[in-house]
Amino acid sequence: MLSIVSFIWMLTGCSFPKPKFGLDSNVYRQKIGLEILLKNWSPISTGETFTIWRAPENLIDKGNAIFFSKTVRYTKNYQLESEEDIYYSGKKFETVDGMLSENLVIKYYFLPGKEKGNEVLGWYCEYQEFTLSQEQPYKAQKNYILNINTVTLDSADSLLRQWGLSPPIRKVK
Repeated sequence: MLSIVSFIWMLTGCSFPKPKFGLDSNVYRQKIGLEILLKNWSPISTGETFTIWRAPENLIDKGNAIFFSKTVRYTKNYQLESEEDIYYSGKKFETVDGMLSENLVIKYYFLPGKEKGNEVLGWYCEYQEFTLSQEQPYKAQKNYILNINTVTLDSADSLLRQWGLSPPIRKVK
């Protein structure tokens, strides 16, 4: 009896939610102008209403600009809410919280969402950059402060090109 219960638990209780909106959604992403998922990407976290995909480990931390991750959010009824693409410039900065990377976040809201207290539908972009702190804990150590700035989609795409990355063709602006 115990082995039957264990087997049923293994089939149901131990399984994680299946990732939603994976490679099969790339055609739809291209129509909008979102980054597509590559075949060598895999989900690193899946919940009831989200899936996070990430670039393979061998491409990360090489000091180069990279399309790093994609978070797909959806309702419990599997209606797309948003997709968030995160890019790293390859530059790292020492902060009071440790070494952090300069990055760009490009989101697309299929359903109205909230950003900084404002309702958003469509594109939303944030550039997370670092500036040198005026107060240095040690003379030999430079300390940087994180600045998060909302930017336009055109500015975000321009920044990606400056980093040597090719943004997707944006068909919905």
